[in-house]
Amino acid sequence: MNTTDLAIGILGASRIAPKSIIEPARELGHTIMMVAARNPERAREFASVHAIPVVALDYAALIADPRVQVVYNALPNALHGPWNARALESGKAVISEKPFASNADEAAHIFQLAARTGGRIVEAFHYAFHPAMARVRSALEASELGTVRHVEASLDIPRPTATDPRLSGRLAGGALMDVGCYGLHAQQTVARWMGDTLAIVGARGRPDPQDAGVDASFEVDLEFGSGASGAVRCSMEGARERLQLTIIGSSATLTVHNFVLPHSDDRVSVRSSAGVVVEHVGRTSSYTHQLAAFAPYLAGRDDIPPVHPEESLAIMRMIDEGLLAAGWKPRKHISTKPI
Repeated sequence: MNTTDLAIGILGASRIAPKSIIEPARELGHTIMMVAARNPERAREFASVHAIPVVALDYAALIADPRVQVVYNALPNALHGPWNARALESGKAVISEKPFASNADEAAHIFQLAARTGGRIVEAFHYAFHPAMARVRSALEASELGTVRHVEASLDIPRPTATDPRLSGRLAGGALMDVGCYGLHAQQTVARWMGDTLAIVGARGRPDPQDAGVDASFEVDLEFGSGASGAVRCSMEGARERLQLTIIGSSATLTVHNFVLPHSDDRVSVRSSAGVVVEHVGRTSSYTHQLAAFAPYLAGRDDIPPVHPEESLAIMRMIDEGLLAAGWKPRKHISTKPI
């Protein structure tokens, strides 16, 4: 792949795909070539609405098609790992929705496969490419907040519908896997920018009434090597959407009001003894920023991955560790057989 225009195939006619890949691809001059879905009629409807020229017979057919250069995996969580592996085995570059796999062992296997085959794969923690997070990094590196004392990620979403895969234990659903992984990723990113380490010191989860294998809400307590504390609090039963990151320092507190979707609320506030300064850092979609960062690597023009495998592995290990700390088991791997 050495052209600017990437030919992208989408696994899953998902609700997120228009915002996460279709609109950014067209904005940046790439081609959405193909879509495949478990329900062929759903795939045809999706292709018609979004002007996608080809509907593949199934996931395997899309992956095997020589016209597709990059596979975007937007399937339910439990199918990220298996179909990421299948795409790599077919010689495709891959953009995987988060979380990268069902558990850390599965994620490690996939990255070993990528290393062995020379395949290129990146995990779509899109928010990390938005200027909002660049503002966080600059504040930390300049010690603008003083000594960091506490980092908190609060992530609430309204309850999904009863048939949503996020409420299925078999499909690796749950609050921690769905929204909580953003909080863990943000905590790990902050630790890296601080030159610090991060450890889980406690966790609690509340089973969902529909499926006891799913956590409706989850809390993770963290500790930085420097002595600062951290917390990730996430829920799929929120009265409204709240996706906030707060960093409390000895001299100031920084808040990213919607760190997961900063293009919908681009405020970054810094509160100090001098008052509150509210900055607006940009409404360009974080998904567009992400694809712009991914494209050179996926096209083979850049050999440095924009998301290092160790970052993705670290988050999967933290998810597993958090579940275990709360008395849950890591999510199970499933095959690529039809569900």
